[in-house]
Amino acid sequence: MKLYEFYTTCVRPLVTAATIEHIARLIAGSRLYVLQPFRESRILHPDYFQGADPSYSAVEMDSLRRIAEPWVCACTVH
Repeated sequence: MKLYEFYTTCVRPLVTAATIEHIARLIAGSRLYVLQPFRESRILHPDYFQGADPSYSAVEMDSLRRIAEPWVCACTVH
């Protein structure tokens, strides 16, 4: 077991299910992988999202967690 913790902020369209699996494979065996949902507060360039919602729902975040879970010791949603 690697004694590292990794965090990924899940924001569309930058982070997808494929992205999470790729990262999880890269950090395989790590102690903890935390997925953080995007929280809209102040976006520097809101026009980047072209009116689309960059957030994942709680159900979608759980799905991303399940994708990463087999590769790391623990995966949580923060």
